[in-house]
Amino acid sequence: MQLKAGAVPQNTENLEKIIDKHPFTHQLDVILTAEERARSLVALETSYYRTKATFSDLYLAFSASSTTTAFTLGSPTTDAWCLDRGILSLSLTQDTYERLGIGVGTRVGSVGCNSRFLVQLDLHDRTSPLAVRARGCLQQWDIRRATEEDQEGWDVLLHPVPEAPSPEAKQNVRALLQTTANVFTPQAFPAISSDDVHEDLAEFFEWVGLASLGSQRLLVGDSVNPYAASYEPPLGSSVAKIFHLRWSGFLSPAFVHCILKEVLERSDGVRAMSALSFDAPVSPASCSGAAPGGENVWTLIASEARVPGSASSETRWALVENTSK
Repeated sequence: MQLKAGAVPQNTENLEKIIDKHPFTHQLDVILTAEERARSLVALETSYYRTKATFSDLYLAFSASSTTTAFTLGSPTTDAWCLDRGILSLSLTQDTYERLGIGVGTRVGSVGCNSRFLVQLDLHDRTSPLAVRARGCLQQWDIRRATEEDQEGWDVLLHPVPEAPSPEAKQNVRALLQTTANVFTPQAFPAISSDDVHEDLAEFFEWVGLASLGSQRLLVGDSVNPYAASYEPPLGSSVAKIFHLRWSGFLSPAFVHCILKEVLERSDGVRAMSALSFDAPVSPASCSGAAPGGENVWTLIASEARVPGSASSETRWALVENTSK
């Protein structure tokens, strides 16, 4: 787990990088205390495609749009691949790797029957001997999967594509908005210079997690048995109405950037943003594990705070990134 903190706009580089490190976002949650902002954000929507695709289809899609992002669905113990920023990353079993015959790759994990290999190919390169050989090997693999395993293509999520494979392939993603009144809500951003800053931030992030779950522990008048559960909101909390927006699907980095910009630019109270990623093979821009199966999530909190020694205020933020492999 990593913690970063800063102010807007001076220290936003880490915030921009975090989205690029996690290009396969599955779920995005935003917590706001300003109704007008929530009503504005709920109108933002996106789309992606779920379809069957071969490597030939993938090369065609990338030729049409170099921003194509894609990855396969399935068990983390089987062969899988993803495409991010033009780099095709394949996580392969030893048997597949040896039969594929591309000739490049790195062993990951233990040596033996559970060995896996990571192969990374730059699709921007179309003419080098490796690029030509790799494309031929992948096309032959598609043929073997079709004839020997009756697998017509891969089950993939991707965006964008030059033309929808079929009307059913397009998946629209719209926000769900939940409004909850009488919620104990933090009002002040923890002082970064405080000796107890990590404890204060931990309480703030705990509040965000409970708010995202719609927990009753945050409600005024919660009468849970203290022997069964106990919770104290962050110091200085007051009663307010909160607005929880959630987008679920395959969310592009561009869309997540758009939501982040909206969350940071508005000076309207406490707000939080949390993103959960799909399992996917590692890619150069991501921080997933070397093989599929790790869960990646990051959470941001932001609020206005007084500038030390000044009567003005600024937007401060704190970010927690958790990667389990």
